[in-house]
Amino acid sequence: MNKQNKEDRDFILKLAILQDSLLQNYRLIFLTSQSILIPLSAILILSEDYYSNQSNLWFLIPLFLLGLFIWWLWIRVTKSRGFDVSYCHMLLLQYDMKEYNDKYNDRMKAPFLEFKRWQQNKDKKPDWKEEVIRDFYKDHKDKSECNLLKSFTRKYVENILPFGFFFLWMALISLTINNYFQDINICCIIVIIFSIILIFHSTLTDLLKALKSEG
Repeated sequence: MNKQNKEDRDFILKLAILQDSLLQNYRLIFLTSQSILIPLSAILILSEDYYSNQSNLWFLIPLFLLGLFIWWLWIRVTKSRGFDVSYCHMLLLQYDMKEYNDKYNDRMKAPFLEFKRWQQNKDKKPDWKEEVIRDFYKDHKDKSECNLLKSFTRKYVENILPFGFFFLWMALISLTINNYFQDINICCIIVIIFSIILIFHSTLTDLLKALKSEG
């Protein structure tokens, strides 16, 4: 590795550290917000004094909307930033394996430019970033360290935990409907929950696909 390549690798390493730090901070922000909003909602729902004042229900509804919006944002932001981390790791692996060939040459000649293109290219199909990472692993099937999508931490924090929080929100919403609108039967509750699931169908589908792909 010549001096220029070493400088490029050092730059990519710093970029990878920065992107990973941002990803961890985003995870912490979203986990903290969900960990506050869900218990707060549960306390309000289960409080006997709360039932005596039906007007307070209008405080609970915005809380549900805020919680679900943050949940949706959590998945979108961490997924995007996670791919940025994987891209930087992919470049580092290419440097370490000395793959200065035509296929990867553009990425290695101008790493920051290619990274910004990676972040901003919105004209391609939704899963193109995942396909790039998968193609890299296909080219290195004999090297398990190149499977950048198989991570227990990513699977747990970005897929399993969000599923858990979503089901908690659905349980809280169901309990609220049951407690405050006792005239509504179980079929109406199911229809409301199913409608919410349809609204977040795309996000839930992405979570399922990620769980299957990461094994």
